[in-house]
Amino acid sequence: MKINENHLKKIINNKNIWFTNPEDVYYLTSFKSTNLSLFYINKNWYAITDDRYFKRAQEKLKKINVLNAITLPFKNILIPEILKSGKPLSVDDEFLSLKEFNYLKANYPLLKIKGESFNYMRMIKDDEEIALIKKACLITDQIYKGILQYIKAGRTEKDVKQKLLKLLIEYKDCESAFSPIIAAGKNSSNPHIEPTNYTIKKGDLVTIDFGVSYKGYKSDMTRTILIGKNVTKMQTKIFNLVNYGLNKAIEAIKPGIEIKKIDEIVRTIFKQEGYEKYFIHALGHGVGLNIHEAPTVSSNTNLTLKKGMIITIEPGIYLPNEFGVRIEQDILVTENGYEILNDSPIQLKI
Repeated sequence: MKINENHLKKIINNKNIWFTNPEDVYYLTSFKSTNLSLFYINKNWYAITDDRYFKRAQEKLKKINVLNAITLPFKNILIPEILKSGKPLSVDDEFLSLKEFNYLKANYPLLKIKGESFNYMRMIKDDEEIALIKKACLITDQIYKGILQYIKAGRTEKDVKQKLLKLLIEYKDCESAFSPIIAAGKNSSNPHIEPTNYTIKKGDLVTIDFGVSYKGYKSDMTRTILIGKNVTKMQTKIFNLVNYGLNKAIEAIKPGIEIKKIDEIVRTIFKQEGYEKYFIHALGHGVGLNIHEAPTVSSNTNLTLKKGMIITIEPGIYLPNEFGVRIEQDILVTENGYEILNDSPIQLKI
């Protein structure tokens, strides 16, 4: 394994950088570890790890100086190099602990630390990444088929979650992208509730939100379905409204559009029907090595879509103590528009 030069070009720009986020390290090196930091200093690469990964890192990380954090005071080697360069050390301010920051400032007062986010480095996917996410979405669709055959009145939310995870382990190189959300009846009005022992009943709406991690790359899909055949007018109205907002948002996706405008499309639709206040989260997010990564699809994001981005669109309406509806699709931004990566049906009655 060596540094992925194509990925690297997105961020280096003559900097000294300390990568501590495991997903960033994997993105650049394809090396998986829970404790490996990557330094780029004066155009040289250093990897810092402990005894658990040291030998494997030496074998796998070619053209990188691998140092053992246990046996070697690596800061005495790297920090003088940083100071010599006259440039600050750029760090991901979401992943540098206060303890580490205070240590550096106390022991190396001349060291300049520049906090920044490296999220943007992974926003645009290359062909290999897109293929992996498409595979994750394909497996997600297959698992969803199995869930539709299993779910029925009398099962609990936890039963459905366990069945989903059981179906998942049948696939090679896969794991759950996050803890699945199974929310039935009134529980579906809570966007991110953990599955409970609630017994699903006929007439309940059930929100199923789950994803697959395939070789590290994630999918994220949500469907809301009816158990039984008797649906209320309100359930139908809210489902159709959410689905309409989803479709209108997706239709607007193309390179160059402001991300905040996509969020605005859905909120305007919901506002016209009097339900804007029941849409209580962002419209979506980027997906890749992390289940939630840049860009966030919200009114606060001052970015435009670019070819190669993969985002979720997941509008939802949550009526307190009644029910909620959320539908989520994974979308690839293409040269002239978009490609929907999920193929699972969007329908209230199953």
